[in-house]
Amino acid sequence: MDSPVTPPPLVLPVEALGGDARIEALFWRAHAEELSAQLARLERRLLALSRRLPGRWAQLVALDPEDMPNVATWPDPLAGWHETTELESAHVATALPRLWDRLEPDPSR
Repeated sequence: MDSPVTPPPLVLPVEALGGDARIEALFWRAHAEELSAQLARLERRLLALSRRLPGRWAQLVALDPEDMPNVATWPDPLAGWHETTELESAHVATALPRLWDRLEPDPSR
């Protein structure tokens, strides 16, 4: 898992203020408004993502990054399968549904 990108520290040069509290207040207000706009964009993106995720993955939207599993929870769809150049008899009617179950388990079965 990648570590989150940390923004550069916010620097308010003392020389730019010239000791003026009004300028400092304007600076912090503008900064707060920008952060508020970024937060609103992130909330819209998160809401859109949660509406499009399959139900079983939607819970991940509410988890803190530290609580998320580091490993994907889905199984390898080709686990137990082998590749060969020899002809083998196959039963597609039984093998194909098993493959679909590995890719997208159906809780109703």
